[in-house]
Order: sequence, then structure tokens, then C-alpha cells
Amino acid sequence: MLNLHFDRLTVFPAALTLRHTIDEKSPLHGETPDSLKAGRALFIVSVVGIDPVIAAAVHTQKDYTWRDLRFGYRFVEIYTEHGGGRLTVDYGRLHDTEPAQLNIATR
Repeated sequence: MLNLHFDRLTVFPAALTLRHTIDEKSPLHGETPDSLKAGRALFIVSVVGIDPVIAAAVHTQKDYTWRDLRFGYRFVEIYTEHGGGRLTVDYGRLHDTEPAQLNIATR
């Protein structure tokens, strides 16, 4: 199981990106595209929530293989702030990625 940046949300956002930090505690630490391919890695993602409009549980599940991963990339920001706390979501960019900026602390 991968620990996420959060495991509960009070309010469900318009778009949600699940994030996991790969550090020394992560089961993915030290993995490479080749090692995940050799192990035939499979990731199963399950999200459960309550829809406040119909007051019912909703859920989704999707699986991803090692082929779906993009090392060194991250999803682009799809929210735009318009002042006064107003946000819009550009769903056209939902699947877009960009090279990740690694934050590596120097000693």
C-alpha cells in the first residue's frame, strides 16, 4: 500500500490528483522502469466518497501497469485562480504532464 499525501478529504475538489512521495519509506524507493517491467508491476487505485447531492456512496477503481508510469514527469496544474478565491478548472489539461522539478536537498 502506498501512503498518500492525504487519506481523507472534507470537501471533494473538482479534480483530484493522488500523490505519493517516493522516499526511503516508500515501497517504490529505488525502483526503475526496468525493475517495474521485470516485476510486471500493477497498481490498483480505489477512491470512495459520499456524493452530498444524492447522499450516497460513490466509488471508482482503476488499475495501471508499469507501462502507464512516466518517470521524471508530473501532472500540470489545471486550476487557475481569478482573485477573491475563485478557481476554474481546465479539464482539457487533465492528462497533460511536464518534466518534474526534483527538490533534492544538498548537504
